[in-house]
Amino acid sequence: MTTNTNPKGIRAGIAGIKSGVTNIIGAAKLISRDGREQLKDEIAIAKHELKTKGIAVGKGAAFLVVAVVFALLLTIALVSAIILGLSTVMPGWAAALLVSLVFLIILAICALIGIKRVKAELPFKPESAIFGVLFDLGVLKEGSAMTAERLSAEIQERAEAKRQAAEEAAEKARQEAEERKARGEEEPKPPTIEEIKARAAERRTYLASLRDQLEVDANGVQAGTEHLIAGVKAIPSEVATEVSQAGKRLQQNISKPEVVKARWVSFTALGVSLTAAVSFLRKLLRR
Repeated sequence: MTTNTNPKGIRAGIAGIKSGVTNIIGAAKLISRDGREQLKDEIAIAKHELKTKGIAVGKGAAFLVVAVVFALLLTIALVSAIILGLSTVMPGWAAALLVSLVFLIILAICALIGIKRVKAELPFKPESAIFGVLFDLGVLKEGSAMTAERLSAEIQERAEAKRQAAEEAAEKARQEAEERKARGEEEPKPPTIEEIKARAAERRTYLASLRDQLEVDANGVQAGTEHLIAGVKAIPSEVATEVSQAGKRLQQNISKPEVVKARWVSFTALGVSLTAAVSFLRKLLRR
């Protein structure tokens, strides 16, 4: 295999590598942009599936509610039986009052215990663990400059900024709706789940083609780089070969008197040039 060491060929190889790298960067940008859109559509599909399953679970829960209703009716029947049984030894109103009093005591005790425990766990998120993780990250980032008081203040600032951003987004959406209504335009309809699935499938195919093209460009850049490196490595050996051949030709020409006579002016100029070059190199090395 002959390696092209022509400077123009080397420049062309470098240009090819640059073009391949540019294509790779462009494909990576497209993959990043379309990848985010693909993730949004996948999340929308997941939400739809959860909603569908939620509806199915709700239908099953309806039967459970019916079962609970009949369980309550059973409880009422049992309570009535207890009251009727006690009415044999005391008046009926006293029996009903006694049973109601027992139920009221049990209800109050359970309600107080439940409310107390629920309040103790509000809000329902691991605040201490979250604060600890954020504190550790702040310490790793800024060292002893990060304190618990500073972190608490930053958390409050972020929460306030998030609330203001939500309010601004809601206000912007309201203004846009009013402007569309003033222009007589209809509200934009959200895409159906079938449209989202079709769009996601098309984008998935496009991303696959981008990924394949990215691999092709990467292989091209690698092959061009290897070819360029091989060409650069071959330059010294070819130069040495050409110098050796020129020396042999010079030696052959010098051994021929007719050639020396015909080209004595060239040989004289060459000798003077070599002498001047050697003298210049010596002066340069002395400095």
